[in-house]
Formats: sequence, C-alpha cells, structure tokens
Amino acid sequence: MDQAKDVIRRVVGLLDAERCCVSFNGGKDATVVFHLIREALPESYKSITYAYFSQRNEFPEIMEFLDEVAKKYNIKIEKFEGGLKKGLEQLNNERKIRGIFLGTRTTDPRAGIGATLELTDPDWPAVIRINPIMNWSYTAVWEYLRLPEHPYCNLYDKGYTSLGSRDTTVQNPHLKLEDGGYRAAYELTDGSKERAGRN
Repeated sequence: MDQAKDVIRRVVGLLDAERCCVSFNGGKDATVVFHLIREALPESYKSITYAYFSQRNEFPEIMEFLDEVAKKYNIKIEKFEGGLKKGLEQLNNERKIRGIFLGTRTTDPRAGIGATLELTDPDWPAVIRINPIMNWSYTAVWEYLRLPEHPYCNLYDKGYTSLGSRDTTVQNPHLKLEDGGYRAAYELTDGSKERAGRN
C-alpha cells in the first residue's frame, strides 16, 4: 500500500495533477486506485481528471456507484464514448494529459509486460500508463477495500468477482451456495478463479 502511494505521489509530482487522468470504471481495481490517490494526495486529488470510458450494456449498479463516489468525494467523473483509446485521444487533445492511472494487475489478460510505468503503444496517444497496483494479489485488493472508508460497488457483495458488461459477466460459480445464493467476492480464497464469471 505504501509503495503504491509513493508511486502516485512521485508521478503526480513530476507530471502535475492537472495533466493526470484516472480510468475509473467502478470495478474493484479502479476503485482501489481511486482510494489510494485520494489518500496519497488529500490536497490535490480533485485536480485530477476522472474518466469513465463507456461500454455497452453496463450494469446499472456500476453507474449508481460512480454517482455515489462523485457526490461523496466532490469529484466529477466524466464519461467518454467509444472506449479507452478514443477517450484518451480526446483528453490528450483537449487537456494535454500526460499520464493515466489504471487498475491493471499482473493477472489481467492485458497486463502487458507487467510494469508499473510504461508508455502507450505507438498507435495510441502518447501518455504514460501508471499501474500502481500492478503487483497486488486478489487477496490484497480485498484486504484494502474492506478497510473503513473504502466504499466499493455492491455487486461484489452479490457473488461477482470481476466486472465487465452484462453480456460477458455472471456471478462467480465458485461462490455459489447450496440455497442458490452467492457469497461475497472477498470470500473467494483462490485468486486464480477471479475471472471465472467472465466470458
């Protein structure tokens, strides 16, 4: 946790808060990154751009959670249509964004080389991808989110462990109870089964 906050402070100190963006889709990893930024930069986290890059058929609970976060912490979460690449192009053109914070971890399918800091690919807008929780485990994510003052989307209390669109996401079968209900995401003991509800 301390190492992640140190990365955040150093990067924002170099790039300036106004030139940084957070990809905030309401998922657990992005939520961890938001809370880490808020705690690491209590005086300047509101100066950072918070961006929701829209996807089709989103869970309404995700949108409700983003609204709650925006109100609770007095931030604006801006919506960008067309995905991450198109949204970054717009941000780069309008605000000269130099770095984007992501909730990527080594277990993610698109984790790349697993670096905390890396440049975007050549055919993308030229910004630094900042991955402060790259080396966090599934267990570490939930140990942090279950601390006081770390609200997260309530879908995770209903058996979901990894969130995509409603078309590609179901409750994790490894959390199913005999009565048909589901245990909470933080009760999953095998982190390798995190994406068992995704297709």
